[in-house]
Amino acid sequence: REEARQTQSQIFEHLSPVILREHVANVARHVVDANEVLQSYARDNQLYTKSVTYGSAAVQIVPFLLLTESLTDVQKNRIVHQAIEVMQMAVGDVHKRTVGYVGEGRFVVLFSSEDRSEHTVTTQMNQAMSALAHSLEKFINLKCVYAIGPLCGNLRLVGSSYTKANQMLNDQHDQGLNAPILKDSFFMKEQKQLLLFLEQLDGERVSQFIATIFAELR
Repeated sequence: REEARQTQSQIFEHLSPVILREHVANVARHVVDANEVLQSYARDNQLYTKSVTYGSAAVQIVPFLLLTESLTDVQKNRIVHQAIEVMQMAVGDVHKRTVGYVGEGRFVVLFSSEDRSEHTVTTQMNQAMSALAHSLEKFINLKCVYAIGPLCGNLRLVGSSYTKANQMLNDQHDQGLNAPILKDSFFMKEQKQLLLFLEQLDGERVSQFIATIFAELR
């Protein structure tokens, strides 16, 4: 009976981060009631118990569509799984800083802290995200861009923080920020449009489109 209990405990320990990641990802995906479900799960499993400050970041692997267009779903999932493992290793304890996969190469990082100082928490988040980007490139040769959302005082508000981080990340392209990375790769909307033109074998529009993108990036 003791062995069975231990086995059950080991299975739960293995599954716990997977379940937690999915709850966090659902908040970022705007799944109905996801904030309440995450809060209930955290309460039931004694997660984030001493945390008083929360925040989030949106991360995009670039250029995800071009990197994965010729891969099978299994190969794509393997890349995503590797990216999650490396990101989590870089940011720390999964039960305090949780990485989740939103889709199409985009990830969410939920931060929780026992520190009330916004300056301290912001500094810690900046350091963690810098380490995350560096680790992705060093260990699995993937580049990413990211944006950090505003801090909040309640786990229920993390969804709003991510929405703002996600919007900032989308706006970075329009404002020409992170230009050195963007010069190496096309961003999400451009990738889709370019792939569409390529599928239609419309060489003239492909050439015009590429010229327009590089004109914007200069």
